[in-house]
Amino acid sequence: MSSHKELLEKKAELEAQIEQRLAEERPGDLETVRELVAKHRFNGGDVFCGGMPITGTIAVKTKRKSATIKYRGPNGETWSGRGRSPAWIVGDKADYVISPAP
Repeated sequence: MSSHKELLEKKAELEAQIEQRLAEERPGDLETVRELVAKHRFNGGDVFCGGMPITGTIAVKTKRKSATIKYRGPNGETWSGRGRSPAWIVGDKADYVISPAP
């Protein structure tokens, strides 16, 4: 039975051999890929995006609708009710609720 140290040495040797073999095979493999891409007229989307076309456009974020103001402070400050409560809300929030328009 091999010792732990011997196994680690074998592992290191094998990993070095793998890296060497990859380095030797890489240029030929890359040339094969280039030939196939040229032959079949693949584009980047075919190769890297599972067939999704690469159009060069960036998705545009849609604007979020601004939140409706629900609370008004004593000096005219407003708050939608989203996020942390502002410092001017002291006590019950119901005291600051804006009445809906009739």
